[in-house]
Amino acid sequence: MINKTTFVFPSVGATYSLFGFCRKTTIDKKSTHIGNLLPLCTKKKPIAPDSRSLRCSQEDKLSSGKERLEFAPVDWSENSPLKELVFEPDEREEPETRVNVGYDRRCEEAVNNHICVEYTASYVYHGLFAFFDRDTVALPGFAKYFNEQSLEERQHAHEFIQYQNSRGGRVVLKPIALPEMGFESLNATSDVLYAMDLHLQLEKYVYRKLLQLHKVATEVEDVQLQDFIEKYLQHQIDAIKVAAEYVAQIKRVGTGHGVYDIDRKLL
Repeated sequence: MINKTTFVFPSVGATYSLFGFCRKTTIDKKSTHIGNLLPLCTKKKPIAPDSRSLRCSQEDKLSSGKERLEFAPVDWSENSPLKELVFEPDEREEPETRVNVGYDRRCEEAVNNHICVEYTASYVYHGLFAFFDRDTVALPGFAKYFNEQSLEERQHAHEFIQYQNSRGGRVVLKPIALPEMGFESLNATSDVLYAMDLHLQLEKYVYRKLLQLHKVATEVEDVQLQDFIEKYLQHQIDAIKVAAEYVAQIKRVGTGHGVYDIDRKLL
């Protein structure tokens, strides 16, 4: 078995080899020619690529002035730091996932539950949009506001689905829990107040569910999931503040004209 293989540069005088094959290159002043891949040895058994490493011996030179790169033994014992460089192919033909790196099943289930929470909020807001868009209600500003809230919650659900897939989890969509809504009053002020108060309670509900999800991530020490959730926690704090302010403003104006003025500002 040949322990040294030349990657010949007559004008440079250096030799290289890698993973049992090399390219033989001849360089002179007139032309350059790159040959095909040449095996490291003439015998049938190739040199194992993980049994040797490159080491340049500056002292060992040929009479022509060319340097030679030698293979030195490598420590592949269990305590060797190089042991981490040994990779094994996935033996299964169709693995469930290739990206799961310590993603706990409890986190996977909790993320699926929260996807349902986000879709539920989106569904409720879409219902509020449909109410204020009616010709007998005719508050296009509130209709626009709740439609935007619905799209935002749906986008959050979409982002959690993408996160689930990026961690190697399996997305399982669950039934939406729709709260009972009723607009039985005869004046627009109380309808708007009811809708905004429902908006406030829904934002608080989503916030509490995010805290539960964060608690699961903390218990299993999944710091990456914790980091992902925390940006949504801040968003919910801001949304709760906005909804609470609208409730206070609607109670303050207390008249049909005041509601109409708020509606115009929401357009």
